[in-house]
Amino acid sequence: MVQSDDGLLWFGTWDGLNFACTDSLMQTRTTFRHFTTQDGLLSNLVHAMTDDGKGHYWVVAENGLTQLDPQTGLTVNYRSDHFGNELKFAETVPLLRGDTLLLGTNLGVLSLRLNELPQDTYTPAIVLTEMRVQGQPLHRDANRIDVLTLSPEQRNISFRFAAVDFVNSSTIQYAYRLRGLEEQWNEVGNTRSASYMNLPAGEYTLEIRSTNSSLVFNDPHGMLWVIPEHEALCYYDAGTDCFRTYLRNPEDPSSSYVPFIRYSLLDRQGNLWYAPYTGLEKVSFLPHFFTLHTLEKEMDIRSFLNDRQGNLWVGSQNGTLRIYQHGDKRPLYVTPQGKLTTQPSAFPGGAYALLQARNGDIWLGTKEAGLYRLRPSGARHFTVSHYTPEPGNPYSLSANSVYALCEDSRGRIWVGTFGGGLNLVQEHADGQVQFIHRGNVLKGFPLKDARIRCLKESPDSILLVGTTDGLIACRTSFRHPEDIIFRHHRHIGGATYLKTRIRTLIRRRQELQEFYRARFQPHPEETAAPADAESAPTAYEPKRPQLESLDDRFMEQVMECIEQNMDNQDFEIETLAEHLFMSRTVFYRKLKSITGMTPVAFVGEMRIKRALQLMEDDGLTISQVAYMTGFNSPKYFSQGLQEGRRMHTQRV
Repeated sequence: MVQSDDGLLWFGTWDGLNFACTDSLMQTRTTFRHFTTQDGLLSNLVHAMTDDGKGHYWVVAENGLTQLDPQTGLTVNYRSDHFGNELKFAETVPLLRGDTLLLGTNLGVLSLRLNELPQDTYTPAIVLTEMRVQGQPLHRDANRIDVLTLSPEQRNISFRFAAVDFVNSSTIQYAYRLRGLEEQWNEVGNTRSASYMNLPAGEYTLEIRSTNSSLVFNDPHGMLWVIPEHEALCYYDAGTDCFRTYLRNPEDPSSSYVPFIRYSLLDRQGNLWYAPYTGLEKVSFLPHFFTLHTLEKEMDIRSFLNDRQGNLWVGSQNGTLRIYQHGDKRPLYVTPQGKLTTQPSAFPGGAYALLQARNGDIWLGTKEAGLYRLRPSGARHFTVSHYTPEPGNPYSLSANSVYALCEDSRGRIWVGTFGGGLNLVQEHADGQVQFIHRGNVLKGFPLKDARIRCLKESPDSILLVGTTDGLIACRTSFRHPEDIIFRHHRHIGGATYLKTRIRTLIRRRQELQEFYRARFQPHPEETAAPADAESAPTAYEPKRPQLESLDDRFMEQVMECIEQNMDNQDFEIETLAEHLFMSRTVFYRKLKSITGMTPVAFVGEMRIKRALQLMEDDGLTISQVAYMTGFNSPKYFSQGLQEGRRMHTQRV
């Protein structure tokens, strides 16, 4: 959670970013606005986010980072493989230390030098490579067409497009929409086609956008690169005064880059352009703006703390708690007994949250091992207190898993547990510590056994509690805990509503699939429609189509194409998809959602049913029936026929 200069609070969720005005959070109802992959995020599953102090937010997802300008909405994405093979970002709140941003990963600590970030200003141009109307290509340059007027009978149109980039075109991501028909972008990955069928009359604008090839940035550099003839790309290492082979994967000696160059050119931006056997290639030289500090293998970094002495604390999933003192590259370790040592040591339950209070105490939250307080008691020692739930003590910690810690503007310590809700720490004059929570005084806390992931206080003294079931807000300007008023904001309907809707949609889809399957039986008069169908189903007859709905119209066109290619042994699903002006992926999903069958299985079943009809004619041999229904051998036909009869018997 971060707050922008204009007073908006931004929240990272499992469904993108949400933002709202701070003063509205204490109202009964609050309107949240959303920022998702449709707006430029790399992923909607947000692990964490932070402000870098330069007017940008950094949004952390498992598969990469997004740099967001909250004023303009502009984003720059950095995929995780940009920083190393098999690197994944952890659910760690990033820590800003000067101009360096520290991020937790499964391989160690990743430090980004913000003042060295590359700036990529290149956006690939997009061109139309083909346009078809009613399945027929236009015999003119589609890129020179500003306005295309279609006649009333021309209602189907498809486009093919590409981004002009020669670096690594396979990683370019595309999206398109037809303004006037739809507002949402169709995110299609690296698919370079769009199709629309049965367009109603109107005026439309086709919009296509793409990403940069693979986040490759142009940067002037002073390093010397050499490509000997038929050899690998090399760079000059000034430290050793020799040339070294450039490796795409530093851990793989065989990952050298050996280009074949016929002609070459180095442009003003420092990019190398060269012509191989065919096409054109571009090589950009990335600045080294990050460092990966590898710690335990496959051990996520879970927490950071920059203490008042300038020391960096790093907590990992296995419970190791490191302290990097200023200027020292070798860490010290904190033992569960509070000693500083040069030998690795670990707290049970992992180090999932770290906080330094005003009085200098260090609070450590763990997973399933409760809460620790480390109070400095010497140059290299801490007095350790351990808090866990105690049976029979209603004022003990409410749960063992502590994922969030926060100190408010009045010096109170708040503890967010995963499964036990919110705790407020109260320490009495005699040193006794009590935890105030829903089980004793905080009766107004809205969620029982709440799973809290983050805690933060806004500048106007509102405590923000991020849970897996929405956002909870309360003011910290209270005198007694029992006076706290909580406001709970969550998605309308909640989890129970969503589960019910999902079950209903699945049930209705299953009924629809059974309905369409019934229409494909050889003797439809023996099959009954669902109870809510308006009339009994009839067999599909291409010469007498039943255009009752969009799904009916779709299935009529599918059957028409299958009928025309019933004896075609080379009939492919791509042909069927193109007949409906759809990509293979979209067609697959559409047919599977209606029939419950893959396109290959559906075409095979239609051929078997046609074969059963033909076998009623005693004048045809098995071989003739096999070839008339698109099978390339009678043996394969017999196997398919037996399987088809078995499946039909099971369904009946």
